Amino acid sequence: MSRAVCGRLMSVRALRFVLLGIVLAAAVLVGARWGRLRPVAALHGEVFTRPVAQGRAVAWLERRTDGDYLLLWSGRGSPRELLSAPTLGGLAFFGDCLFTTRGDAGGTADLLSLDTHTGKQERLASLTAPASALAVDGDWICGLSSSDRGPSSIRFIVAAGGADQLWTVPRRGGRPTSLTQTRGGVEGRMRLLGTCSGYVYWALRNSRGVGATTLLRRRLPDGAPEVLAREPGPQDAVLAGTQVAWTCYSREAATPSARRAVKAAALSGENPRVIADWLSPEVLLLSSEAGLYAYEWEALWRLGRARGEQWIVAYGSTQRRAPAVAAGVEYVLEQEKQEKVPRLSARGLSWPAKLRLALGL
Repeated sequence: MSRAVCGRLMSVRALRFVLLGIVLAAAVLVGARWGRLRPVAALHGEVFTRPVAQGRAVAWLERRTDGDYLLLWSGRGSPRELLSAPTLGGLAFFGDCLFTTRGDAGGTADLLSLDTHTGKQERLASLTAPASALAVDGDWICGLSSSDRGPSSIRFIVAAGGADQLWTVPRRGGRPTSLTQTRGGVEGRMRLLGTCSGYVYWALRNSRGVGATTLLRRRLPDGAPEVLAREPGPQDAVLAGTQVAWTCYSREAATPSARRAVKAAALSGENPRVIADWLSPEVLLLSSEAGLYAYEWEALWRLGRARGEQWIVAYGSTQRRAPAVAAGVEYVLEQEKQEKVPRLSARGLSWPAKLRLALGL
């Protein structure tokens, strides 16, 4: 065998060992980071609304000492600062755009659309107050503007004062139209759930008697309100694709109010069905393109369409708040234990998302 042939064989063997080493190193890296939280961004202020996520992107609002900031992480690289103002409120994705409201010192506000690729801003409407929540679908933008004069920051507690107004604006811009409003704890406090197929969905919590939660919808822009469900006590609800889901008192627990069940119904108008039970009274419902989730204490459950089809997809740290979910990725607010630095982190819930985050792609 000639020296040239031997040299060629040695080169092939060496290349194979190099490739094998790369594969093994990648396997070790993926194994070490599989399913774990991956830091996305250090936070420099209070995140005062739950982050919103769509596809591989997540956006959030930070309140700092010099004002409010809108930041976007597109799934790789570093977050981008898209907007800053004295007051920002409400946040929603629609396609390549983010929608928010920007307030001024006089208390009025503008409804804005921001292109997530170019950062271009478009003013769509003038408002009497910034929004606390936004939802966008098809031809309409819906918002909820709230004022508080009591301790209503505690979840499920209805303040004695305060007011909520639900309004809508054409997606291309125009004058806002008031849909409904409530004043005070007796009339109830509203929560915007979302928009779908020309309808807006919201929940109304009031404190009459033992209290109750009512789910409603209204065809935009001038339909009459329709009651979808009413449950005793303070309950949570979410719009999840083509269905609406909400919590209710357990039908199986000896003390019903000590446990929560979850009901769901198609938006087309089917009878509600129980899809989960024996959950904590503090459970929160979440939704994404992938499905419906329930978050309680440190566990994130994926809920199926039938009763008993529920499984834990992630455990978290006790320091984090309720997450946001999109495209098989869970985005959570947490605090790094050693340096005590608050940060936004991501964790894959499906194997493609876990692989992408483990490799830093």
